[in-house]
Order: sequence, then C-alpha cells, then structure tokens
Amino acid sequence: MEEKEIFTIKNILWGIKDCLKGKYSKKNALLLFRHKEDFAFSLYDEFKNKKYNHSGYNFFVNYDSKKRVIASACLKDKIVHRILYNNLNGFIDKGFVFDSYACRVGKGSLRAVKRCQKFLRNKKLKYFLKMDVKKYFDSVDHKKLKEILKRMGYNFDVFEKIINSYSVGKGVGMPIGNLTSQMFANIYLHELDMFVKHQLKIKYYIRYMDDFVILHYSKEDLKIWMFEIENFLKKILYLLISNGNSILSKIENGVVFLGKRIFWNKIYILRKAKNRLRGKMFDLGDKNIDYSSSLWSYFGYISCYNYWKFNIFIRFKIGKNINQRCID
Repeated sequence: MEEKEIFTIKNILWGIKDCLKGKYSKKNALLLFRHKEDFAFSLYDEFKNKKYNHSGYNFFVNYDSKKRVIASACLKDKIVHRILYNNLNGFIDKGFVFDSYACRVGKGSLRAVKRCQKFLRNKKLKYFLKMDVKKYFDSVDHKKLKEILKRMGYNFDVFEKIINSYSVGKGVGMPIGNLTSQMFANIYLHELDMFVKHQLKIKYYIRYMDDFVILHYSKEDLKIWMFEIENFLKKILYLLISNGNSILSKIENGVVFLGKRIFWNKIYILRKAKNRLRGKMFDLGDKNIDYSSSLWSYFGYISCYNYWKFNIFIRFKIGKNINQRCID
C-alpha cells in the first residue's frame, strides 16, 4: 500500500471518528468534530502536496510500576497516527510470530502468562531464562528503525517525520504515548523474534514488548543463548539487556514473568505488583465518586490469578461504595 492510498478523505474521516471516541466532552475535540469535513480536506491537501509536518509534544509523568515520561502529541498528529495504525497495523501484524503478545488484537499480558503456563505442563522443561531490554523506548535507533521499515516496503515520508519528531539523544528514542510507537516497537523487536526462532531454533519463547522468557531443559543451553541474544541486541539493534532484571533459575520455583510467578497449575501475583494494586484501591477513596466500575475491572483482572484475599478485599470495597452512595 502506497502513502497516497492511506490518506484518502474516507480514511481521514474514519481516523477522526476513532481518535475522538470518548473525548467529546473536551472543547477542542468537539470543535474539530463539528468541522471534521473541513479538517479532512485540509489534511488531505497537506499530504497530497507533501506539506505535512509533525508538531512537538506535551510531556507529563506517569507513576505506575515505575516512573515513565509520557509524550502527548497534538490532536492533529494523533489523528495521523490513528490513520496509519488503522490502515497498516493489520497487515504488519500478520508477519509477527505467534508468541509476541504486546499491543496486538487477541493477545495481551494475560494470554502471555497463560501461554507460559501451558508450556510448563511439559515436564521435560527444567529451567527458564527471563530477560528484558534496558530503557527500550529510549534506546530505539532511528536509522535502524527506518532501515527495517524500508525493507518491509514502508518507505513513507510521514514515518520519517514521526520518527524524527522525538529523541532523547542523537538519533535515538521513541515517545511513550504515540499509537505508532506501539507498532514501531513490535516491528523493531520482531528482528529479535526472527533471530530466536530461525537462528537459535528456540521453541519455548514468549515476548511481551521488551520482556521475554525462554523455557528449556538445559541450563547450559540457556547460558549460551543468553550470551548470543545479548550480542545480537547490542550489535544488530543497538540495545542493551537490563542485567539486574535477568533471571536464570529452576522452573520448580515458578517462572517469574510480567509481575507473576507462574506454575503449571497456578499463578501468583508478585508482592511488588500486589502492593501497587492495593495502593490503587486506596486511591479510589472519594465517597462522592462512583468508583465501583474501576474496582470491578480490577476484580476481573485479579480473579484470573490465585489471590483470593485480594478478591475478597475488592468485593468488600465495591459493596461499601455502593452502600455509601445509597445512603447519600
């Protein structure tokens, strides 16, 4: 698909609709929606005449599992990201390996954990290796990413402008916040997936963004693969492994992956993740706000794992919230 086939009036209007979904209470979103046809023709002309330029970002800090700097693009650029994602991600996704689980339809962290649990039912597997990339989004090399996109046939000016719009150093970094960054992040580490599957011939491998785990029956093989993967990431993708987070251990103690300790018949949430969830529960403490829907979403998440005490705690909080609103 060529760039001119993506930025048609029809695709731009669909991109506006998708991007503004749930945002109509905001003044600028409502104003854009009222004049969406004018905006669509204006954006179409920009791409037709090659005059589109990506704007800067607004930054804010999000504290979840760790401190993250989120880069928020302007509404016009978000619509451009959405159009690209809507029209290309489906084609790109078909080329990914089955056991890549981040930012993909029908995948996600729960499926990654369940897949790992399924692997563990193979009693021949004795050891696991868990690794992750150090500051992944801040380390993606612009030149290498453009090279990969060009090799895939996506030598678009708009991709180059989006990639060049953000950096944390000389030609490195992707913004956490762009929809296109999710797509680029999977494309970049798909190179690692291909190396693991086709060069190293590893069968029991699961990746969720920059976290990945390998299960095997030989500890010595895992040590060799650890060295080869580190070497590949450093020399080919210009990435480093976060050595402080790497784990090589016996499967009988549980596989540590995505904040869980996974056994063949049960899954536990790690203490650090439990404390973070408990903190979120207490943050939802304003009695004038109906936060039961948020609590139910947490309950749905927790109920997938062996953490019955927290299930009871959330049910109590939901009931207390509903009763308080009835009294008020």
